[in-house]
Amino acid sequence: MKGEYGHRVVSIKGIIALLSIIGIGLIFVFPLRNTLAQAPGDANDDGMINVQDVIVTINQILGIASAPGDPDCNMDTMVNIQDVICIINIILGIAPTPTPTPTPTPAPMIQDVSIIDNQFVDSVSGNNTTTIPVGTTVRWTNNGEDNHTSTSDEEIWNSDDDFPMPAGMQPGDQFIFTFTEAGTFPYFCEFHGAPGGIGMSGTVTVTP
Repeated sequence: MKGEYGHRVVSIKGIIALLSIIGIGLIFVFPLRNTLAQAPGDANDDGMINVQDVIVTINQILGIASAPGDPDCNMDTMVNIQDVICIINIILGIAPTPTPTPTPTPAPMIQDVSIIDNQFVDSVSGNNTTTIPVGTTVRWTNNGEDNHTSTSDEEIWNSDDDFPMPAGMQPGDQFIFTFTEAGTFPYFCEFHGAPGGIGMSGTVTVTP
């Protein structure tokens, strides 16, 4: 009886040893995945965010190897140097800097002046005087049948720059100029006026 009992004990120990060997083998063949895997920034999928994730993320950026976890630390749908910075900030305990929302550029203010034969007509005042704030663009449009120009008395602007003489602005042409300083600026048509308010002329007043 004793011999049989001892033989059974040896058999049970052998079975346990065999199961242990099989279990260890399964771990190597099918490694256990950490329950914290796939956290943004955990590029190597080990449940921790550390310098190893920086290395894995850089490798993916350089195309050396793909990351098994989620290297997109800042969750912007791209893996780039910003994710490396994000991971380093997490390691150092620095809160990630939010990406600033770009401020939309306001549309430029435009005021129209119609050029008719032989007069400048502002779209707001209805005459040859235009009053605008600084930063406004004036747009002259030749709606007449003759050729004209918009030429500053003080040579601040001249439609000749875009529509050279001797033709000048032909019917349908448009010339624009943006006023960046306050002041009063007289102008004229080279074909039908002259400096000093002679003939076909107008005035742009720019307020601060």
